[in-house]
Amino acid sequence: MTRVFAAPDGSWRVMADTRSPLTASPLHRSVWVKPLPRERLIATLRPMRRYLQTAGLAGSPCDVAELSRTALAAGVTRVTPVGAMLQSYAGEPHDGVYALQRYSRRVAVQADPARFATTACLDDLARPVVLPPPTGPLLGKEDVQAPARELGRADAELYFRSGGSTGAPALSVFSYDDYDTQMHAAARGLLAAGYDPVGDRTANLFYCGGMYGSFISFFSVLERLGGVQLPLSAGPDHRATAQAIVDHGADTLFGMPSYLWQLLNAEADALRAYGGLRKVFYGGEHFTEEQRRTLKADFGIEVVRSVTYGSTDLGPLGYQCTESSGGVHHLHADLHTMEIVDLAEDRPVAPGETGRLVFTTHARRGQQLGRYLIGDLGREVPGRCACGRHAPRFELMGRTGDVMRVATYFLNHRRFLTLAGERGGLRGELQIRLDRTDVRERLTVRVEQAPATDPDRLREVFLSGYPELRSAVSEGLLDLVVEATPGASLDRSPTSGKLLAVVDARR
Repeated sequence: MTRVFAAPDGSWRVMADTRSPLTASPLHRSVWVKPLPRERLIATLRPMRRYLQTAGLAGSPCDVAELSRTALAAGVTRVTPVGAMLQSYAGEPHDGVYALQRYSRRVAVQADPARFATTACLDDLARPVVLPPPTGPLLGKEDVQAPARELGRADAELYFRSGGSTGAPALSVFSYDDYDTQMHAAARGLLAAGYDPVGDRTANLFYCGGMYGSFISFFSVLERLGGVQLPLSAGPDHRATAQAIVDHGADTLFGMPSYLWQLLNAEADALRAYGGLRKVFYGGEHFTEEQRRTLKADFGIEVVRSVTYGSTDLGPLGYQCTESSGGVHHLHADLHTMEIVDLAEDRPVAPGETGRLVFTTHARRGQQLGRYLIGDLGREVPGRCACGRHAPRFELMGRTGDVMRVATYFLNHRRFLTLAGERGGLRGELQIRLDRTDVRERLTVRVEQAPATDPDRLREVFLSGYPELRSAVSEGLLDLVVEATPGASLDRSPTSGKLLAVVDARR
């Protein structure tokens, strides 16, 4: 009935048995081999299901697939290849349950859907998130780029390029776990901003292709929220895009302000006649106050908010709530810590003072992204927000590249934009170009052409409202030119479509 095969030194033995009933193994490098036809597998094993744990299977792929289903139905809780029964992986279930499941319990909180429509998690309403304080030196773009090129395969699964609006496009690397964590954070932020995944019908008009991440990221965000999405992307055929919006009943637009502005102006008659647009969520740039008023007055748009504040390197950094406006955002405090340092020195600014934004991310596998100078300017907004969230708030105040050293003075693109909108009635876009002439430097303010655009009037507004600019011109150090030009002729990033705020041709 049984034949024993043993090593000469007794170090192992195999007992070949012709009987099917199971018997306790003698262990000690001894293997008991018994025949068990697969049609009798469940009937034989099922009575012993309380004791069954791991089954090692060998055979063809089809045999392993079929026998795995049969073994699991019989009560086995774990199937491995023969020879791998003692191996495991982190987090693997044991005896059919996760290791700590028996020591945990599932709880639920039901909240009023109307009052909590913009709240994805109650935690931030209850207490602030506390993360370890950042340490180490301040990092620039190259300090982050160089280690990313050396990442191992496990941590380098998804590659994105930046838009290159402030320099050469940079490569950023993520694991899929990183990406999933960040997309869930961005989804929570979008809910806070007033996006309704049940009622809104969204046209995703971010730029796509060339490894640029905005379109695919918000495709993923909407997928996680279960929102209705038209994945159109930003394209040159404005008529076709507007027709798709009308045909499919989109009432919400996602995209770059510069592209959305071009689309709405090019297809103004069709989109006004449609009358179905209600919400605009933008990213990468900002709408001016005059542009916001135009969107609401001319197109009936009720909500104009940031879709997120983030970067290709670090992912989503901040979000707007329904109480936020302009450049004010909440920090994604469960992912990042934020510092604000002086414009000229690497020291903290006084509360409320504008400085360089520094972020440390705590949710990135395989990369240490601490104290990263992202290139943006901002200031801390004091106090707790009226929305009730504890997450810190900050207001974006432009890019470090928006500050120009011209004719011995520091001038700011944002100041030009504010003056043009508030005093000059400019609704469109504004770009500054810097050149050198044989005699002096030249600053050309290029504004989007419209019937009411008056370059001479705008030049007077800039000189009267900007003392440093007036001094540079009166001292003969700078020529100031204002010209009206079609929006399509303004210089933009070829990857992201962002408007280049400052084009410095002096180099």
